[in-house]
Amino acid sequence: GGSVVGFLHLPVNYEAIKDSARNITAAILLSGARGGLVGPSSMYLAIGDKLASLDQGIPVLRLDYRYPARNKYCVPDVYAGMKMLEKDYAVSKFVLVGWSFGGAPVFTVGGAEKERVAGCAMVASQTAEAGGIQSLSPRPLLLLHGTADTTLSSEYSEALYRAYGPAGDRVMHLFED
Repeated sequence: GGSVVGFLHLPVNYEAIKDSARNITAAILLSGARGGLVGPSSMYLAIGDKLASLDQGIPVLRLDYRYPARNKYCVPDVYAGMKMLEKDYAVSKFVLVGWSFGGAPVFTVGGAEKERVAGCAMVASQTAEAGGIQSLSPRPLLLLHGTADTTLSSEYSEALYRAYGPAGDRVMHLFED
């Protein structure tokens, strides 16, 4: 039911990458509870441009939600974005990146998709509906959080770090103040 808005950043040489690569990995960037396409401090714009402009450019989809803050609707939106990238752009692997509420769909999909999701990254994540993190290991996890965050305590990222478990590739960076 409905459509989802997204912006796709493709490398300039994408056709050559697509023709020469077997496994193309794309990043999908997901926002917080209000939805949107730019992320915190509009950093998703810069991330999309920078990843797509690398020598080995990475496709980036900045994806909104049909119904923000409602994981049961946001998860199908992520799957729809993955399906579009697979069908139209020959993408076979995904790195899911979320901010705040974005942790719910990132960890729900990331935990369930052991073959297609190569790793996850979070900025100031929440823990609600993030149970899929326990199925993410040993795939890579990056958690970034400010210690003075007054909306979501950095303790949430610390809890996610522990929930991921000791095996696998996990990194947490807490930014002071």
